[in-house]
Amino acid sequence: MNFLERLFKRTVYRDLLFGLTLIISLVAAGIGASYYWFSTRYLERELNNKCDYISNELNDVLRLPIWDLNDDLIRQIIQAYMESGYLVGATVKTDQRVIVNAPPPDEPHLIEKTNTISMKGFNVGTVELFFTDKSVRDIQTTMIYAMFIVVIAVIAALIVGTYFVMWVLLNKPLSQLIQGIRNIGRGNYDTPLPKVHQQDFNEIIDEVNLMASVISRREEELMRLNKDLETRIAKQEEAEKALAESEKKYRGIFENAVEGIFQSSIDGFFISINPTMAAILGYDSPEETIENLNNLGSRLYVTPEKRDELIDTLQVNNRVSGFECRFYRKDRSIIWVSLRLRAIRDESGELIQMEGFLEDVTKRKEAEQELAIYRGHLEELVKERTSELTEANTALEQSMAALQKTQDHLVQSKKMAALGGLVAGVAHEINTPVGIGVTAASFLERKTKETENLLKTGDLKKSNLEKYMSIAVESTSSILANLNRASELIQSFKKLAVDQTVEERSRFDLKDYLDNMMLSLRPKYKRTKHTVFVNCPDDLVVNSFPGAFMQIVTNLVINSLHHGFENIEEGSIRIDVTEEAEKIVITYSDTGAGMSLEQMEHLYDPFFTTKRGHGGTGLGMHIVYNLVTRTLGGDINCDSEPGKGTTFTIRIPKEKDI
Repeated sequence: MNFLERLFKRTVYRDLLFGLTLIISLVAAGIGASYYWFSTRYLERELNNKCDYISNELNDVLRLPIWDLNDDLIRQIIQAYMESGYLVGATVKTDQRVIVNAPPPDEPHLIEKTNTISMKGFNVGTVELFFTDKSVRDIQTTMIYAMFIVVIAVIAALIVGTYFVMWVLLNKPLSQLIQGIRNIGRGNYDTPLPKVHQQDFNEIIDEVNLMASVISRREEELMRLNKDLETRIAKQEEAEKALAESEKKYRGIFENAVEGIFQSSIDGFFISINPTMAAILGYDSPEETIENLNNLGSRLYVTPEKRDELIDTLQVNNRVSGFECRFYRKDRSIIWVSLRLRAIRDESGELIQMEGFLEDVTKRKEAEQELAIYRGHLEELVKERTSELTEANTALEQSMAALQKTQDHLVQSKKMAALGGLVAGVAHEINTPVGIGVTAASFLERKTKETENLLKTGDLKKSNLEKYMSIAVESTSSILANLNRASELIQSFKKLAVDQTVEERSRFDLKDYLDNMMLSLRPKYKRTKHTVFVNCPDDLVVNSFPGAFMQIVTNLVINSLHHGFENIEEGSIRIDVTEEAEKIVITYSDTGAGMSLEQMEHLYDPFFTTKRGHGGTGLGMHIVYNLVTRTLGGDINCDSEPGKGTTFTIRIPKEKDI
């Protein structure tokens, strides 16, 4: 550190140097000021004495010339005194006239003396004298310069001496001490500080050296303890990480489960529930559900006796599975639920809590009822058909058997709840050609009887026979065409139903399968202006799960019809299938309303729907995602913007690994 750095950096050395310099300067300035003041007072007194002396002397010298009226002598005397340098102006006058009039120069600090001259007891004249202090001021200026030089020299000498003394006695030992402490701060404990001449500094150095040895020992111990602590922290972090992962996994399962999860007391209170449970019951959060449902028997169960039955079963079996009952939602609407529970007992074996899963099976119950209605309707139609429709009736019975199998599978899996609508559409489609066939057959039968009566009575004419033959040809053509249409519908639905109920790997022609699928889905959009176009290579055979393909395409088409084409009269759906190495790429696109960024972020989340309260469950795309990624081992990407439609790109292996 050089002199300037020490000068501007706040240190003890700098503060002492500045302090001593200030004190020396103040003392020197005080001495100089005192000397100046006393010398000035002395010179002023001397000047006044000099002026008084000259004034008295002139009184004595001028007394006789004034008495004798010797004006020339008076002027010579005044002129002689003015040449001395002190007197700069004079006026000598009598009562009648002015003898000498020498006015003083225009300058400050003039000293004026006025004396009356007497002779023999008479006042013979007056003398006014003007003296200058220029000589005194010149002497003062010289004194100030000399004093300033002396003070500066003294101050400089004292400062240099002080700096040297402080450098030797203070700064040098302090610098050594600071450097030694800095070395200790950097971890160098092995080099002790050297001794200096000052005893007090040596005492500090001894303490610093002792401190360095203590710090060295403690640092070694701290390093050892730090290693032990790092080992413990690493183990603790591993344990906490494992615990956090376990908790995160459990929490993720709990929070994102598609089923309701809950714990409740035997007294009839919820202890904890997950968000899905709260949503099923119509509440905004688990906290709101727990707060409002404080008596489960009366506020939740439509039939309170069902809860008593459930508890009795738990008391005996400790577990309950598939227990179905009706619950009230927040708005007092009623839903069907299926419960899977296990009992929680205390140390004495007393039943204190129950925990388990809840599934909303309302749609399944409604689907069962709808299927029952449509099944009865189909059986009625089968009974009304004529003998000419035996083959069609046989096909319908086979279709009913397939529908029955599909219904049983639907009861076990909520994914297939949408099958009810499919069955309804297919039944309606089958009913149309069969009804037309029955009508045509009845009409043909009536015309045949009329022609037979004309033949028996002998009134049959050629025109009647020609008309009957024309009606017979048209009726039989209509009957045959509609029976073939019904047969095609039954065969396509049978194939789809079998693929859906028996989820096994098989080799199938994808184009033929998609065409049959679109035929079954046609009731969903045939009364609209929407169009569906399928572009798939011929003879594209895949070895996978056809039922999964059916569910994927069905959900995508239903989503486009219900969500994408809302408020759109003419929409277009396009399905393009291409081959890519060992994969097939299915590009599904529609010209619907599209989706916002926020909707796309939650597209595959379970129970996310924009049709909440209007029949939407929010499971369609979640099921599609699971089928594509898990069942078929592929991947799915979505590209959509509001007002620009939606495009799904699905890549699936041709040969699904077992």
